[in-house]
Amino acid sequence: MTTYGNLFAGGARYDVVDAGSSTVAKFSLNGTYYGTRKSANQTTGGVSFTVKGVAYCVNPAATTGPAKIKIGSTIYFIVVAAGTPAPSPTPTPTPAPVVIPPTPIGTLIRPEAKTTGAILGPALKQVQGFRAVSGTVYQNLRVVGTVNCDGLHDVMLINCDINGPSYAVSCVGATGITIKNCTLHDVGSAGVHGDGFSAIDCHVYHSSGDGFKPGHDVLIQGCYVAELGWNAPTAHADGVQIRGGKNVRIVGNYFDMGKGVPNTGSNAAIFVQKFCVNIVFDRNWNRGGNYTIHLYPEGGTGCAVTNNIFYTGSAQYGFKSIGSGVVWSGNVTETGKPVG
Repeated sequence: MTTYGNLFAGGARYDVVDAGSSTVAKFSLNGTYYGTRKSANQTTGGVSFTVKGVAYCVNPAATTGPAKIKIGSTIYFIVVAAGTPAPSPTPTPTPAPVVIPPTPIGTLIRPEAKTTGAILGPALKQVQGFRAVSGTVYQNLRVVGTVNCDGLHDVMLINCDINGPSYAVSCVGATGITIKNCTLHDVGSAGVHGDGFSAIDCHVYHSSGDGFKPGHDVLIQGCYVAELGWNAPTAHADGVQIRGGKNVRIVGNYFDMGKGVPNTGSNAAIFVQKFCVNIVFDRNWNRGGNYTIHLYPEGGTGCAVTNNIFYTGSAQYGFKSIGSGVVWSGNVTETGKPVG
């Protein structure tokens, strides 16, 4: 049994101990019960007890206090002893910063640099830019230059790191071109230019111009596009730029094109001009731009911007500048606020 000190009440001195069956009277202090028992030393000087670094005593004149005790028929109040500093409040721990994960869109998860592009390393074989062959799969290459697929069909580029003077991949007039898990970077005009291609889970960055320049029959899906207008801060670089086209689906990409990023000059996540048909921009994450969406199909039909997320305050002038007939629905900010 621990003895904490003494108190003096009713002409007698008592030891303050842990509460137990052998104690004379009990009291509660800060949620814990303590007991008292007659002390062998009945002198009256220097009587106090200490609990958790704070000294307490009985003040017969007190009408309130942190605790009270009944000895015989008299109630005594226990107070902090004179000259004893009040206990310091228990510091409130600083909460850890709340990290808000990127908002998913349905079953889609926002692409990032670490989840897209090629797996780099010594397994990649370095080659110079080349003219591809229809019906061929090219895999695990580090290409210095452009992969030319113009007019070809059924070419696959898988897990390749590609840079070229103008385009990483050119596929004008092509069909069935698949570009999957490729890193496309340090180009002068765009990562991919042309027709009939599917760019899936690619990382496009450090383009002095745009991310993609599609024509017709194109799918751009699950890509991370960032740092456009690279080293060309006066550029009006777009994530996707279409100047006349048809049947282009842009789904589940992250266009990370914040204004004010050093060495960049971004304009829009998607920029559409001239006659266009069936341009669908759906379930993408969008940051930055002057107007994030600039879509004027000039009489074309079937163009829609649906179910996308826009980051508040990231655009210079606003989230949209669109022409008549363009469907706009289900678009929200990262907090779920509708974007009209």
